[in-house]
Amino acid sequence: MEELEELQAWEEQLSKWLENLKKRIIAVNAVVLEGLYEYVDQFDNTLSFSENLNVLLAAQTRLPYILQTSGYGLLVNNLVSKLGETITKLGDYFQKTFKSPEQIKRVTDLFTASLAKVKESLLGEGLQNGMVGEIVKTLQYHVYSKSTKTIFREALKKTLGANGQPVKYLTTYTSDTLYQYSRAYTEEVTKELDVQYYYYMGTRIDTSRDFCNARMGKPFTKKEVQSWASLDWKGKIPGTSKFSITMYVGGYNCRHRIVPISKEMYIKLGGQVSQKAA
Repeated sequence: MEELEELQAWEEQLSKWLENLKKRIIAVNAVVLEGLYEYVDQFDNTLSFSENLNVLLAAQTRLPYILQTSGYGLLVNNLVSKLGETITKLGDYFQKTFKSPEQIKRVTDLFTASLAKVKESLLGEGLQNGMVGEIVKTLQYHVYSKSTKTIFREALKKTLGANGQPVKYLTTYTSDTLYQYSRAYTEEVTKELDVQYYYYMGTRIDTSRDFCNARMGKPFTKKEVQSWASLDWKGKIPGTSKFSITMYVGGYNCRHRIVPISKEMYIKLGGQVSQKAA
């Protein structure tokens, strides 16, 4: 089962990349923070509210440029690159395992072509929800409350720091985008091939849920996988059903996959085939 081992090795590489993601986001935020300080230092309680408001509007107008030049775009490009590589790795695995080149190629081409839209979404909705909204909220609050420059600076530093909402949001958003997009690809291939057997793949990390740890490295039938949707566990995504369990897997920020396998692989991995199924 060399093909399964190759895919597992790629999953371990992705896990390491995601482990370092938070550090990269924090580094980008530090650059954004310095760019915003230029405007914070222009605020003055002795100025009229309208004058300070003009500075706020200038900062908000400049914010997209600050973000663009901070390195956020490079993070997005890197993520899209990882997505493309993951689709390629999964496609190679499917070809070796199921040997249905036309069906698999059709789905692979479709998802590869859609990567440009994923990038657009990350730079638009992802950036807006994860960075812009929180920054603007902080700016507005401290202008309206007439904060001192020292308090203003500290507030922005906290917002863009390691424990700030943008870092938490972007870390989870990036991980979910990476896995859910490639799981959607897997799901489409699975439908094309009418797969009946699966393998729970991934790496164990400190935050791995009990739900995932209990299933990792084991084979399952389609019926077993679908039955999990009726269970309850911490972190389960609302709307998880027998049709979406392979998309959502263990829940928010889950880094595991329910990978389609052949009947032969299922048996080699210790799966039991009933006489009726055989």
